[in-house]
Amino acid sequence: MHGAWYILRWAWSAISIAYLLLYVLTTKRLGGQKKKRSEATFWVIVVLAVLRVLVRLVLGSGLVYRFAVVFIGIAAGIAALDLARMLITLEPGEQDAAVDVNHSKDRIQSLKLN
Repeated sequence: MHGAWYILRWAWSAISIAYLLLYVLTTKRLGGQKKKRSEATFWVIVVLAVLRVLVRLVLGSGLVYRFAVVFIGIAAGIAALDLARMLITLEPGEQDAAVDVNHSKDRIQSLKLN
């Protein structure tokens, strides 16, 4: 059963990496409150990942490190689901308003031909 831990650790690490990739891919599409919330969640996950590395350096790869890996993996999984939900519920008007050129008042708007 000792060998199963390595599979579990890689699974939780894969979930964390999947969240980070999802964040990078969706960061340009979100705007307003959704963007602020996704950025705050991103920084929470980054801080937790740094704490995971520090726990490994200070305490080794014992039981506390294993709890840290599982906790951070669960947090990243929940964050990924929340980010996916925000992206799915994104309305076309929100996406057009979220595209901003050099943070100025000029915005790219889609052509409405009807």
